[in-house]
Amino acid sequence: MMNIKLAENLQLLRKEKGLTQEDVASKFGVTNQSVSKWESGTTCPDITLLPDIAQFYKVSVDELLGYKPMTSINSIYLQMKSFIDSSDEEYFKPDWAYRLARLSATTLWSQQQDEVDKLLTGKKTFNLSYIQRDGGVSICGDNTLFLASFKDFRRYDISTIRKVSKYLNKLANLNTLKVLFGLFNMTLDSTIKKTFTIKEIKDYTNLDEGIINKAFNDLDIYFDKEHYEKTGEEKYSLEHIDQVPILVTMLIPSLGHYDNQLMD
Repeated sequence: MMNIKLAENLQLLRKEKGLTQEDVASKFGVTNQSVSKWESGTTCPDITLLPDIAQFYKVSVDELLGYKPMTSINSIYLQMKSFIDSSDEEYFKPDWAYRLARLSATTLWSQQQDEVDKLLTGKKTFNLSYIQRDGGVSICGDNTLFLASFKDFRRYDISTIRKVSKYLNKLANLNTLKVLFGLFNMTLDSTIKKTFTIKEIKDYTNLDEGIINKAFNDLDIYFDKEHYEKTGEEKYSLEHIDQVPILVTMLIPSLGHYDNQLMD
């Protein structure tokens, strides 16, 4: 266990300093292969090197070895990673990561204790919150979180603006959005099926086939070619399921209200 913690700490501390394995090898007079083996847990640094390594990274030897948590962002990361890795249920790991991320966002605003209590106990939170600070912004929606840091934030040129405009124009049609949200909801509702026939999409959205096909032209749609070649049945799904959470998180808070009748 000590080897694993030491290996993780060595790798994280090196990356935090923006160094390569070659840089570290040169600093401590060892080979690149030695540093690689330290970070993979295959071998440990010579015990006489540990104080020098700890001093170089500005941590104690106990922190370096994992006996004592490091007082840095690295220790927080290691604890989160250990927490999520402890679960054998792959399906729940994104929810755990989401809860941890949203808990971090609550630290930006002192009046979020109710939110913290719910997140710690695993209760769902569906209230909107918008927090803007000089250095960034966070928007929380239905099981979604958008968090942006303005530090070193890139500036976008007219080419990117045109792409955004083109994308939003495609989604400006209500029927296109009905198909988009319909496929998203169908995917979440089904624990087995991830692709759907036109008839299933028609039944869910109450749209006719022509309108659905037209909406397909404006969306990133996946056609299950393998299933079609085996059965002759056409089935579809969203190529990028992330579109709906992004839209809901970014746009609905701006509108200031929820529209619970998207599918009516």
